Amino acid sequence: MPSVNPGPAALTTQQTQAVVAPQNTALRPAELGFYSRRLLAFARGVSLTGVGDVAILNVINASSYVVTDILVGNAVGGSAAAANITVNAGAAVTGQNFRAAAVLAGVTGPTAIVAQTVLAAALALIVTNQQLYVNNTVAVAGVTVDIYIYGYDLSV
Repeated sequence: MPSVNPGPAALTTQQTQAVVAPQNTALRPAELGFYSRRLLAFARGVSLTGVGDVAILNVINASSYVVTDILVGNAVGGSAAAANITVNAGAAVTGQNFRAAAVLAGVTGPTAIVAQTVLAAALALIVTNQQLYVNNTVAVAGVTVDIYIYGYDLSV
């Protein structure tokens, strides 16, 4: 039988695979990051063309959490520096406010990312809302950004 070359060899390990492990499982929670700081919600390509609630971010597998960081970046279509956003637990700037209205001064292009300051009051509050709302007050035509929200997952 003739030998057939199946192509180049490929090594697959845990480090090369994008694997999502549940954070609030009853099976060995300490190994999976019990009460760990992790990505809680994200949205890619959020349009800043409109004003009001421009995005709803679904919380990823956490029933209670504390928001610690908000990252905004990857401005596509121009600079997002003039945009003015807030992140809230309720629609139309209601519920817990995690990010006071602030201009995205450093988000000027696709290679820029800026860590937004979380309000001190938000760091002391355990949240159970399963959606977070991004509200924009200054429209920037044709620009989209990516938003990542990190915090501590307190789910048991």
